[in-house]
Amino acid sequence: KTAGLFCMMAQAGMFVPADFGTELPVFDEILADIGDEQSIEQSLSTFSGHMKNIVSILQQATPNSMVLFDELGAGTDPTEGAALAQSILAKLLSMKTRTFATTHYSELKEYAMTEFGVENASMEFDISTLAPTYHLLIGIPGKSNAFEISRKLGLSESIIDNARALLSKDQIRFEDVLANAEMYRRQAEEEQALAEAARQEMVQLRNQAEKERAKLEALKKSFTDKAKADFESITEPENMSDEEKQLFNEAYNLFKEGVYGAIDGLHELERYFEDNNLGHITDGMNMLIDSGEKMYTLETMGDIINKRMEQGGAPINPDGTPMTGEEATEEAPADDPTLA
Repeated sequence: KTAGLFCMMAQAGMFVPADFGTELPVFDEILADIGDEQSIEQSLSTFSGHMKNIVSILQQATPNSMVLFDELGAGTDPTEGAALAQSILAKLLSMKTRTFATTHYSELKEYAMTEFGVENASMEFDISTLAPTYHLLIGIPGKSNAFEISRKLGLSESIIDNARALLSKDQIRFEDVLANAEMYRRQAEEEQALAEAARQEMVQLRNQAEKERAKLEALKKSFTDKAKADFESITEPENMSDEEKQLFNEAYNLFKEGVYGAIDGLHELERYFEDNNLGHITDGMNMLIDSGEKMYTLETMGDIINKRMEQGGAPINPDGTPMTGEEATEEAPADDPTLA
């Protein structure tokens, strides 16, 4: 009824209560056999009333029609009714007419499982509350749940057990197949929900990592730009002797190596974040602060160089004061540790 109503609403230009992007076909006819057409006046039983409609539908249907059957083949002997229903569906299938048919016949459920172009579907039913969930299940035939519903409504357990014993082995096996299919479907849905939750968590972690990486890149660029500015601010003083120029260049190279070392430290910090999955951000930020303090120390090296030059190349302490006494007369190594 819902499928037919939606199609009629769409063809009448009405809004359809469906998800965005829903597409509906346009039919030349929507033909339906729904409800009880028995009539004392016309001497029609329930089955005869349905069959009269079905005959008319088969005469009118085209490949562009939509046909709706409610409980196709009901109202007569179940074996014969199921056989007639299957034959009618096969006829409409050969005509390529889009057809919806509800049924409780296991034979029709089996037919849909094995026939190309026919698909089972069912509405999920919560047996604990005896209420539908309005969840459409494509590919899974519905289970009648007659015994469970009867038990919930108070029918004697002995009557239900006796009825179950009267079922054939094939009927029991088919019902077990449906029950197992429903169980596996629920398990699959639960696993899918868990997988989706895990995926969402991974997306959040990835977004967090990207944000932290962006922050790190910005800090790294800031340090790099500052180091370049410091290089440009250091110029060779005028009126220096060759010995003084050599001393200045050696000091400048030491300063340059120190700045590059700080930049390499930032790269190490980046790898630290990655290796630890951002689990030690606090420690990482402390490392970053240490790197900043190191850069600040490097910035003072220009002052040390200038003080060294003011002393005429005499050895000086790291704080810029000239060495005296034995400190100044000790032989300095070739790499000049007074600047290091």
